Amino acid sequence: MHIGPDPPPSPPDRDGGTSPSGRRRDRSDPTSFMRPEVVAAALEPWVPDERDREFVVRVILDEGPAHHRGSSFVLLALLAELVRRRGAHASSQGPVEPVRMHLPPHVASQVDGTYPLALPLEPLRALAPDDPSALRAMADCLVDGPAHHALANAACVALLGALLDPSAAP
Repeated sequence: MHIGPDPPPSPPDRDGGTSPSGRRRDRSDPTSFMRPEVVAAALEPWVPDERDREFVVRVILDEGPAHHRGSSFVLLALLAELVRRRGAHASSQGPVEPVRMHLPPHVASQVDGTYPLALPLEPLRALAPDDPSALRAMADCLVDGPAHHALANAACVALLGALLDPSAAP
């Protein structure tokens, strides 16, 4: 129950609307800066097939809300730049958790329902070196949800793995 005067309305953005948080929304295109080739080049060590890599990049950068796509690009591009500057390279494949497609049951039993990019588990061991159940829970969190989230998470962890793996240093 609200007592007292009503709070002032949130300031409108240029479209006359506001975000759910009450902050002004900018009319800029949050995807105008995205360069799919940057993400594709960064993922090549983990997804060597060009068509598979294009598919993964398309899911990450073309699916979901624009602010998610833009955020994923920024984070992946920054991680790729850090990997490049450090001279790191893809760490050994090691154990992975598949990123599963959400398919209807009648289709899932007939096809390989996983994306061409899997979540590397070795980087997560830095957070749970002796706790397999924590490792499992972290992996579940990272690959759950919409495909654009799960694949962006897997890509981020792969790039972080290249930075964390001492054998991947130049």
